[in-house]
Amino acid sequence: MNESLSVLVIITAAFKFINTRWMGLPSMIGVLLLSTAATLCLMMVSAFDPSIVPSMTAALSSLNLSRLLFGFMLSFILFAGAMQIDHDAMKQSRGTVMLLSTVSTILSTLVIGLVIYAVLHWLGMDLNIIACFMLGAILSPTDPVAVLAILYKAKLPQHVRVTVAGESLFNDGVGVVLFTLFLGLLNGQSEPSVGSIGMVLLHEVALGLVVGAAVGAVGLWLMRAIDHYATEVLISIAVVVGGDLLCHILNTSAPLAMVAAGLVVGAGSARVMSERTQDYVDKLWELIDEILNVALAVLIGMHLMLVHFQWTYAILSIVLLVMVPITRYFSIRLPFAFMPKSLRMDKGLPLLLTWCGLRGGISIAMALSLQADGLRDIGVFVTYSVVLFSVVVQGLTVERVADRLEVQ
Repeated sequence: MNESLSVLVIITAAFKFINTRWMGLPSMIGVLLLSTAATLCLMMVSAFDPSIVPSMTAALSSLNLSRLLFGFMLSFILFAGAMQIDHDAMKQSRGTVMLLSTVSTILSTLVIGLVIYAVLHWLGMDLNIIACFMLGAILSPTDPVAVLAILYKAKLPQHVRVTVAGESLFNDGVGVVLFTLFLGLLNGQSEPSVGSIGMVLLHEVALGLVVGAAVGAVGLWLMRAIDHYATEVLISIAVVVGGDLLCHILNTSAPLAMVAAGLVVGAGSARVMSERTQDYVDKLWELIDEILNVALAVLIGMHLMLVHFQWTYAILSIVLLVMVPITRYFSIRLPFAFMPKSLRMDKGLPLLLTWCGLRGGISIAMALSLQADGLRDIGVFVTYSVVLFSVVVQGLTVERVADRLEVQ
């Protein structure tokens, strides 16, 4: 496993260098394209040397992805993202953000799950409806990492940028909770009743947010007592590691806890840290966010070698490339039709949020954490297809769309 991680770091650094030096694309886009191209080249070379792909797949299989992704990478990514949000602007958009990240994510998960079930049934492949909803939970969360830098170049109001970032962070957490819930139902670990599902969601969401806020507050209290940048940087890392461990002990949602902890630490950092310390902490978490998301892009590209291709997967992916954006648009639009005027949005915002809804690191992490079987093959293939389309096609055109919509 140590060798595999070393190779992953080396490949990630090489792809990052190539993109920065010659391609000049946003990191997630450039590295994902390079990873895909490298994987396709390896698969073509394997026609002349069949030993290449088996040795690569053995190295990838040696990684304990479930532990690596959900026990390490995911918590750091979400905390880092929450740290970088403009917290004052976030307060003004909190109603919109919470509605989008909960109701819209649940609607999207259910509709995409039904689409997957219907398409596979039409193609003669029966997949458990719970498994289809779980795939819906994988494909519903959005990830702003690849697009936020582009959005800041576009002439958009601050509250729009904060809405995109905040909604993405919280729907990541909600998406992981739904994924865990459906995975538990699929494995027989939970009872498929409305009451039990509601209790699971309440426990995961409410307790997760409370734990995260508490751990973040403790971290701030410790930082307030000293003025030493190295120690305070270490405390911010301990907040993530300790909060994640506590969530596992309490069996609650670590992703939502890390979002809450990141928001608490980020909002209070200006009060408890010196300017020098805040600069170190902010740059550290910006770097962690960048590195981990780029590493996930490499992982999803390389893991195509583990997928046993079927035309059924390709047809399903083509349908989802159309249905995922459509479902996101209506899952954003419908809830607001029944909301008070105070939560109504600019008429162009649903379309902008739809096109800004790039799938990325979180979807990749959930797909790669599935057990190695037919369900994982479907999950990895369709997730890769949707992520590649959204990151490359939507990511490269979102600035143009944002400028044309002129959202106020």
